[in-house]
Amino acid sequence: MLLVLANQAAYWVTTRLATSAGLDGGPGFGAYNNAYVLWVVPHGIITVSVVTALLPRMSAAAADGDLAGVRRDVSHALRVCAAAVVPAACALLALAGPVTALVFGYGRTSAADTAALAGILMAFAPGLIALSGQYVLSRAFYALSDTRTPFLLNLVIVALNAGLSLAAAHLLPARWAVTGMAAAYSLALCAGWALTGRVLCRRLGVVQPLRSSPVAAHARLLFAAVPAVVFGHLASVGTARAGSLAAAVAGAAAVGLTFALPARPLRLAELNALLVRVRSRRVRT
Repeated sequence: MLLVLANQAAYWVTTRLATSAGLDGGPGFGAYNNAYVLWVVPHGIITVSVVTALLPRMSAAAADGDLAGVRRDVSHALRVCAAAVVPAACALLALAGPVTALVFGYGRTSAADTAALAGILMAFAPGLIALSGQYVLSRAFYALSDTRTPFLLNLVIVALNAGLSLAAAHLLPARWAVTGMAAAYSLALCAGWALTGRVLCRRLGVVQPLRSSPVAAHARLLFAAVPAVVFGHLASVGTARAGSLAAAVAGAAAVGLTFALPARPLRLAELNALLVRVRSRRVRT
């Protein structure tokens, strides 16, 4: 309950600041909220589903005192989620323009409004990876029957988010204030994820966390992320004249191919497994 209240307090701060920015002539809370709704979709579909399936097994291992089993489940969840969440974050970053135009570019929405919304979504995009990782790690604490530690660690995210959002609102022009708030949330999530990972590693007895398989898997995925964003953006720009739908589809295809081609050389086992399942379903259909 305290965790929910803390998150609501941070949300209240963001709401007030974004609303004030809107009154000053920049994008307001509506733009922030619309970008957030798009941004959080991959997390809800991928991470929540994976962790919901794994949490009973993780909890059973914790109840039996099997910390090695908990470590295996946490590692598996992080790697499986990252295999889908990292490409999704790259797609949101590279295709923010056509995606926001496709979803919100109708009625009285102007090109300037759509461009502002795309900028906010781009600021959110990197935080998607940290949001997914933080969710997995906090559920590991819940499996260990510990709700206090994730609450205290979440206060770090709440405080950073509120503080950085205040800085963005006061230091940036109204046009960029809400974009800065989205970037503030991404930075707060990254810091909270790193701190939570450090604390959980100590709890589970991980001696060298930087050499663990989840860290290595994320590093290899991020190595492929840079060209994926570049090629996805170029593909969407090259097909922009055909409309937002064509640009989004072309960019998504470029992002997907950029991750699929080096999946085997980079030893991205979970991504390889995901691609194999997709191919097998296509064959069956």
